[in-house]
This record gives sequence, structure tokens and C-alpha cells, in this order.
Amino acid sequence: MKRLKEKNTVAKDDAGLKVFPGGLGLRVGEILNFEPHFAGSHVGEFSTVVTIFPLDRREVQNILPAGLELGDPGGIVSQGQHPVLLFVGIQRCVRWHAVPAYYCPVLGMRYREAVVAVPYVRKRSAPGVAHHFSAVKLYLDKTLPIYLGWIGALPKQRGVFTKRRENYRVRTPAGALLLELLTTETEIPDTPWEDQPDEVKERFQKVMPLLAQPHIGQYFSQVRNVPLLAEYACCEFQFELDSVRLRPVAVQGSCSAHFCRALPRCFTRPGIDSEALGSFWMKANWRIKPPIPC
Repeated sequence: MKRLKEKNTVAKDDAGLKVFPGGLGLRVGEILNFEPHFAGSHVGEFSTVVTIFPLDRREVQNILPAGLELGDPGGIVSQGQHPVLLFVGIQRCVRWHAVPAYYCPVLGMRYREAVVAVPYVRKRSAPGVAHHFSAVKLYLDKTLPIYLGWIGALPKQRGVFTKRRENYRVRTPAGALLLELLTTETEIPDTPWEDQPDEVKERFQKVMPLLAQPHIGQYFSQVRNVPLLAEYACCEFQFELDSVRLRPVAVQGSCSAHFCRALPRCFTRPGIDSEALGSFWMKANWRIKPPIPC
């Protein structure tokens, strides 16, 4: 019992955020000899268009949940700017990690998703390295993953998706247009990222840190912009970047202020084959661990 109590003390991660290992789950993990935080992990595959926007820091700060602030993006964008990522694609075979992929047609979830994510974020009350990202907008077309997302402080909402190849329209259930995204394929086919031309590989390696950060969110902070519970949740989200399939794409689109007021109403972004922060399509497996207070 003494050893269990010692392990159940409050610790802090590299960014100075509190990490609570948990009570009953810790004891069950001790008895069954597995890591309880890992036991609740979910996995899936995301086929998505990724668009990166270098935006004014003040505009980006305004879309963060209360109590979070931007950190240093490490020179990936110009001074006074901050990167914002837009993912639009299809989630496949989303399931509890212990369920084999063979059972995906029965037990795996499949849904379309649009995400606005801000990397290099930290809590104002815990200054230090800003190595978290915050998903400030998430629209999905299935109900169950929306409810599961709210448990993890992910502000998921219902959207109606129309897809033709890699072109998307996202509307509210009432029919209002939120986002339209059109892609133009380049001559470079999709391959494992390491088989892409050298210039594309080098640019993707610079982008990788944006895709390899744990998530931090505030419970219910996006309900009419009123924080109902001043507790933050952190969860480890990992793309399996070593096995990513990649294809450069050029993107043009438009979005409403309701979708994300920091994004430009109309935009055009070149592919990663012609610009360092260019757009691309990728297919990647991922894993997410259960949220913990932080």
C-alpha cells in the first residue's frame, strides 16, 4: 500500500502541467500488471487533407479556450504569426486498441471530420515549454464520437458533410455552409512519405512537430464561449508518422466566421511540393489515450 500511495502523488510534465495518475484505475493496473492509462486507448486511421495557415498571433489567441495562451512556434512561421492547422477527411476503423482491425466492419467507427487545431499552446498558469495543441473546432457527421470527444475536452459538434473525391462541403444540421474545400492534385502520387521527392521529404520533416503534440482542452469551454468547468484535460495523441502515406495537393476554399473566425473567409494554399508550409493529403494511423486532469 505504501508503494501505491507514493505513485498516486501529483507529478508535473515538461510544461509544468499537473498530472494525476488516478486512484482506482491505478490500483487495478497494479493488480493486472498493465498501464491503466494505456488500457483505455483508442486507435484509428485518418485520411485527411492538411492545410497550414500562418496567421496573426492576436487572431489565433482569440480562438483559444479561456486560460490557454500561445507559446513560441520555433521559427516555423514569421515573427508575429502562429501556425493553425485545418484537417478535413475521413476517420476509419476507430476502436478500442485491443480490438483487432479484422473486426473494423462490425466494431470500428467510420465518420467524416473537420478539425481546426492550434499547436504550441500552454496554460497561462503554467508558463514553460508550449508543447501541446488545442483543437478549437471539430465537426463530425456521427453522434457517438461526438459524445466521446466531450469526455476528453474535445469540443466536437455535428456537421453535415458532402464529399466528392477529396473535395468537401461542411454544413450545420440547419443547412448553413461552414466550410468548402477544393483540392487540386499534383503530378506526385501518394507514397510512403520517405519515398517522396527530396524537397517534399525535407518540408514534411519540418512540419512533423506540428503533428506530434499532446492535446490540451478545457471542459465545455466552447458551449456558447462560457466556461462551465474550469478544469483542463490533457491526452496523448500520436500519429504514427513513420508510416504516413503522403501526397502534395493545392487547396482553395472558403469558410464562415462561425466555423472559425481566425481563418480567412476565402483562401488558396499551394502544395507542400512548392512551399514549405504547403498543403498535403496524408493517411496515417493514430492512437489517443484517455484524458487526465492537468
